[in-house]
Amino acid sequence: MMAPASGKTGSFFKMGFMGALSGLIMYPGRWFSEVFPRTTPKEAGGMLFLCSLFYAAAGALPVSGAGALVRAAILMVNALGMTVLCAAIAWLVGAIGTGPRIRFSSIWRVFAIGTSPTLLIAWVPFSFFFTEPWKWVLVALGMIYGLGMGKGRTVWVLLITASLTAMLFLAILRLLVAPPTPPAF
Repeated sequence: MMAPASGKTGSFFKMGFMGALSGLIMYPGRWFSEVFPRTTPKEAGGMLFLCSLFYAAAGALPVSGAGALVRAAILMVNALGMTVLCAAIAWLVGAIGTGPRIRFSSIWRVFAIGTSPTLLIAWVPFSFFFTEPWKWVLVALGMIYGLGMGKGRTVWVLLITASLTAMLFLAILRLLVAPPTPPAF
């Protein structure tokens, strides 16, 4: 059972990091409807930062020496950057569609909070197949229960966001791994 936070301080500091995380994992719909409205962008960013730090540290464990620091830095930038990128794309897609406009800070909070618990497991090899769908489900629940978006609009926004993100990274990958240019005769 989650105790709702009240007062001027946000829910994150009332519940504590572990309380917020466990409430989000055990009762995500309820958490987004009861606690999310009182969570500030700073608290959501703090939660994401702590989970990203864990993800980066755990992901760098198999590497030793300076390589571990480089790998941890890359993983940290990836965790934070992907969350910001997906939130920005979702906000733009949502702005194009019909319905009430939602502020970027609200979308950012949903993505930061929805991504956080998945980062605690994402460092495990091959966990991508579990954590990525779980992240999108948590984000969808956040949009529906936390932001009050309709289910149809949420699905539409997230499908387009995921598709655009995948296309962007495929395009970048093609640029980085371009086949060699044949010699000109």
